[in-house]
Amino acid sequence: MSSKNKGPRHKRFTRDNRLRAAKEWVKTYQGENIIKGYRKHFGTSAVCAAVELQMLGCDISEDNIQKLKDDEYKRYQMKQERKRENALLTEDTDAWSDENFAFIAGYTSGGCPYGVTWEEAELWDEEE
Repeated sequence: MSSKNKGPRHKRFTRDNRLRAAKEWVKTYQGENIIKGYRKHFGTSAVCAAVELQMLGCDISEDNIQKLKDDEYKRYQMKQERKRENALLTEDTDAWSDENFAFIAGYTSGGCPYGVTWEEAELWDEEE
């Protein structure tokens, strides 16, 4: 048996075990925001907490669950965007151009690059 601390047992439960334990937990919960409390106590996402509380018979609306899903997706998109920006900043300068663009300023939400084309760069060089 390992003596390594794996954290509180209730944060390592599977869904079935959480639902069993949560029946008693819900009865004794004293806080104002049951979704937040469940999420913190059992170590789940807000969406998972809302769905499981709904399964336990708590009054959680589908609109509330959808809002939580939308918020979670927005956080995911922001995280991906930061990763993409960090990757661009850490790459060498060749990554800032390609066959179409002399300088890639960024990417649209659909992943298309935008910036200064080779033709525009040549015009600037001629003007100087």
